[in-house]
Amino acid sequence: MKLTLAFDIYNKEHWIQSLLESWLDNLSGKHEVEVIIVFDDCKDASPEIAERVLQGRGLNYQFLYADDESEIYCNDLAFQHATGDFIIFIQDDNWIYDRDWDDTLVQVLHRVDNIGAVGLLAGLEMKRGPRLSKRRIEVNRPHKGEDFWVKEVFDLGVWSC
Repeated sequence: MKLTLAFDIYNKEHWIQSLLESWLDNLSGKHEVEVIIVFDDCKDASPEIAERVLQGRGLNYQFLYADDESEIYCNDLAFQHATGDFIIFIQDDNWIYDRDWDDTLVQVLHRVDNIGAVGLLAGLEMKRGPRLSKRRIEVNRPHKGEDFWVKEVFDLGVWSC
């Protein structure tokens, strides 16, 4: 299974390295991964730092650029270029600390038929496709409850952080 990690970055040179490393260093190594970073009106050294972090990791990655757009616009831009079976939208202030998080995600995806979204959070607005039922699947946070509101979703799987 191929996963696309899609980051929306706006002037984060002070923490882009640790952000990217948190996601990449905690991969299980069992799945193909591509990285897409949308730099939104970036005026600092974030692209150069991201390039240093990504070089030599054996990952396919691409940088896209937006001109002071919304987070939804940047996510859509990444979505248009993604080639993964699932795309993970990652806000520029969301680190991950769970080892093998990708393997946990893939296990959830295999357990649930016709899954459309996992962890739908701010910055993701989907405008077409089948309706997703109000069923919440929480791997490590059962206290979050069962119901949540979801707009229409694409027929492609989405996990948003």
